[in-house]
Amino acid sequence: MPHPLIRDKTLKSDILVVCALCAVAVAQPLYDVLGNGAAFFIAHDAGRFEILIFVLTLSIALPALIIFIELIAGLFGPSVRRVFHYSAVALLAWAYALGTLNKFTDANSVLVLAGSGLLGLILALLIAKLQSVRNITAIVSFAVILLPALFLFMTPVSRIVLAGDKVEGDRISTDSVTPVVLVIFDEFTLLGLLDRGRQIDPIRFPNIALLAKDSWWFPNASSVHHQSARAVPAILTGNFPPDEERVPSIADYPNNVFTLLGGSYALNVMESFTALCPKVYCTPGEDTSNFSLGAFSEDIRVLLAHIYYPKALAKEKLPSLDA
Repeated sequence: MPHPLIRDKTLKSDILVVCALCAVAVAQPLYDVLGNGAAFFIAHDAGRFEILIFVLTLSIALPALIIFIELIAGLFGPSVRRVFHYSAVALLAWAYALGTLNKFTDANSVLVLAGSGLLGLILALLIAKLQSVRNITAIVSFAVILLPALFLFMTPVSRIVLAGDKVEGDRISTDSVTPVVLVIFDEFTLLGLLDRGRQIDPIRFPNIALLAKDSWWFPNASSVHHQSARAVPAILTGNFPPDEERVPSIADYPNNVFTLLGGSYALNVMESFTALCPKVYCTPGEDTSNFSLGAFSEDIRVLLAHIYYPKALAKEKLPSLDA
């Protein structure tokens, strides 16, 4: 006799419901935030492989894990499976309602949590009681494939995913052996270096004072943009930032100091917020990736917290997303 789990006629639709809710409650809000924030992946040194793993984890592994646990629960009987299923549905529905309310209201945190909880409960009850609602939710499960496809190929992130290793920028050939050193102190305040005469303090910073003494110094010069992801490419390319948003990588800035000199100079490059140096020049024969799964996961956790925390609570408890 077949196991009760196999004879459970609602199992298929329940799996589709879980996929749909994971897509709209968890994956879609993150894709919305990161789709136009490709610099986030650049800053983490996340390339094509890391982005694909992130998408597979978010859109496939998460619902698969819930479904797997639900199937394990089903081995103890259909009723046990349904208890777990509707508990997961209620939690995901609450997350969806909470993320949606946070977009449109700055109301008191308690009211937002209570209101989203009520809306989530109503949605879970509708899914449990009405076949028509389950059918609509099952159709939404196509978002499991649609959302990651849009994220990977229809947002600025596609510039990272589809970028090749071929150097397309202008190059020069020179026999010069003059060393070139370029250091950018990003968001480094000048005031901390100055004395009362508005000169480099030679007592506190003797080496910087010596450098300034034998150098051209332009203390009143400023960057052409307040955001690092646009100011640094301007320095490395010699061009003003374009009006349209670009990814701070070689894909959108093919002509820069690295592509210009890479054919003649040995490059020793470290970029924190950009990826303008082609791998053919900057990683010759070795993997120098600075991607940290721990740091990446922690920042994703903070992003999720901003999505689900009421705005007042997020402002009080969470680090700012401005930087």
